Amino acid sequence: MVRTRERYQQVHERIERGDSLRAIARELHLSRGTVLRFTEADVEELLIAATHRPSLIDDYRLYLHQRWLEGCTNASALAPVTQQLGYRGDINTVRRHLRPHHTGAIPTDTPLPQLTVHRVTNWIMSRPE
Repeated sequence: MVRTRERYQQVHERIERGDSLRAIARELHLSRGTVLRFTEADVEELLIAATHRPSLIDDYRLYLHQRWLEGCTNASALAPVTQQLGYRGDINTVRRHLRPHHTGAIPTDTPLPQLTVHRVTNWIMSRPE
């Protein structure tokens, strides 16, 4: 978050100087689209966007947590079953998600998947089977 604030400030300082988006991007080693996003958004919006990045595994967190509590602690066994449910990611993402469980940091309240327009549309438009 500190880096986002610093970049936001750097971009706005250069905008006030009258630099073009392309020159700012070149100087700060950012894409032109990133510079444009920094010019159009508030710093708070950028910080919120940076902390809430959706992941492929979000829709399957509750399932994985439930299976872990049932005693299935092998990511190699859980990944194919989760993929049959529609998960498109790989086994390494499942392993990274389950790593805190191995250290005893099992969350007591697993967060619900973050609802996005894409996910809701997918639920509505996909076949139940």
